[in-house]
Amino acid sequence: MDPNVADLVNACTAIESSLMNEVKGLASDDDLKRLNKLRGVGKDPEDVLIQFKAGMEQLKSTNMDVCSRAELNGASSSVDKTIKNLKFAKQQKKLIGSLLDQLDEDTALDLLFMCDNTGSMKSHVDSVRNFIDGVVKYLEANMQGLKIRLAYVGYREIGDHPQFETLDFSADVGGFKEFLKNVQFFGGGSPLADIEGGVNRTLDLDWTSEASQLIHIADYPTHGLKYHSGLYDAYPKGNPNGLVLGKLLKNLRERGVNYGFCHITEHTKKMVKVLNSELGEPGDERYIKEYSLVKPEDIKTVSLLATTSLVSKSFTKTARVGKSGPLPEIKLYKDRPVYKDLPELGGYKYDVEPPQTLSDIKAPLPRKAGLRVSVRIAENPFAKGGCRAAFYGTIDDVRVVFKLDFRPKKGVSK
Repeated sequence: MDPNVADLVNACTAIESSLMNEVKGLASDDDLKRLNKLRGVGKDPEDVLIQFKAGMEQLKSTNMDVCSRAELNGASSSVDKTIKNLKFAKQQKKLIGSLLDQLDEDTALDLLFMCDNTGSMKSHVDSVRNFIDGVVKYLEANMQGLKIRLAYVGYREIGDHPQFETLDFSADVGGFKEFLKNVQFFGGGSPLADIEGGVNRTLDLDWTSEASQLIHIADYPTHGLKYHSGLYDAYPKGNPNGLVLGKLLKNLRERGVNYGFCHITEHTKKMVKVLNSELGEPGDERYIKEYSLVKPEDIKTVSLLATTSLVSKSFTKTARVGKSGPLPEIKLYKDRPVYKDLPELGGYKYDVEPPQTLSDIKAPLPRKAGLRVSVRIAENPFAKGGCRAAFYGTIDDVRVVFKLDFRPKKGVSK
């Protein structure tokens, strides 16, 4: 390949990489040095990329070997893609920032880390602790004013003692870090572990904030041949205690808990694929979002995942116009209702066009024709936040959670 072409392509690639790292908040010292050097002489790095692309087009019109031409074509396409991605990333960052600025002062996040604590995880201990610490630090630094409550559930294999390590939700970040520091990783005769038991423990925790996020970290799947391939399994038919992982996750989803899975090895991917298939209909958004513990950039990605429900809260603010004050005193009923015994209500289900800009959020969302549905809502809520209460219920016999604003309107007594 022509040395001049190689130099141009390498310079272009370096600037592209530095720009993308910068907009993601992952720029290294070398990235910043490269970009600041250009800006220091009055050159915008994006403009430099566009100039490089123009130079590539000119070079392609000259006589050159096939290899050089192919490299230029690839580099030119890469520049187009990078500029497009930069524009999208900047718009997304601006929109998320605007939405977070609008969050209520009482906004809180329940963030649970669930982790495999068996011996197979010993070689990953430092990575796990650094990952969790990184997520917490990112949220503290970038979501100022956000009230974070942290919890931890560690699970081992059936028969291990103790089988679980549990810390319920608390706003004491220092106490959470001290607890995490003392968690031990041992047990587990086979690589598999009792994930069902761990998830079952999470259902007993004090989930009270409107925004709820579970982050699961593991290197191996649970028992049951459908969840793995070629691994020794003492319980090939599944959990011997009668717990069913898919049902447990449906329970979490009905409570409004978002679920993120951090893969350490390839062994867990089949399990997550099977679970997402069981939990959703074709075309549905995957309930379990997947990430990698070994990618440093996923610390930020998982941190933003944890704030997804916080951002969605901003979308509902315009629906609370004319309402004020805290929720009235409400008695909570944690037990699930007998759904078929709830009174059947008539209703309509509407599909709305998703907002594309901040202005769209402030205006009524355009909606399509409604479909008649059967709605059942429990008489009493099972949880409440600063402005809404959560009720179990169904829409056409599909179990859902309704979050209703119970605050009195202005000028109206409780």
